[in-house]
Amino acid sequence: MLNNPPHFPYSQGCQVQPSLGFSYLQRAAESVVGELCRFSPGALPSLAAQGAARTAVVLALYEMGTSFRFGWGTAKDKKMAVEYFTMAAELGDVDAQGDLAFCYANGKGCKKDMKKAARVGPTGAGRVSRVGAVVL
Repeated sequence: MLNNPPHFPYSQGCQVQPSLGFSYLQRAAESVVGELCRFSPGALPSLAAQGAARTAVVLALYEMGTSFRFGWGTAKDKKMAVEYFTMAAELGDVDAQGDLAFCYANGKGCKKDMKKAARVGPTGAGRVSRVGAVVL
């Protein structure tokens, strides 16, 4: 397990402030969602802008789930972590799918359900993780 929260992996030379990092992460997610909500259905942003916004939202959802799961910068709330992992997993995030499967398999923040764990896990071929590795 990491000693520093995931949104502070490179905190050399500065003081680690998980609660401040969590508030920045929350504001970042809210601003991206706000930007997407500004567009009317007939005036959608370019595909590149949509992709960048989607990536930012998915990453923020996953990191907020991780923060809630481990209590980094906020109170530990495993049910809330499952909610955030579910949203990120539904948007295709492989890391969130793996963490969500772990939660279901072990009953962390939800009722233990091995079938659901197998269904939500990152087993689909062709899914891409954040680091760019294709799951085969």
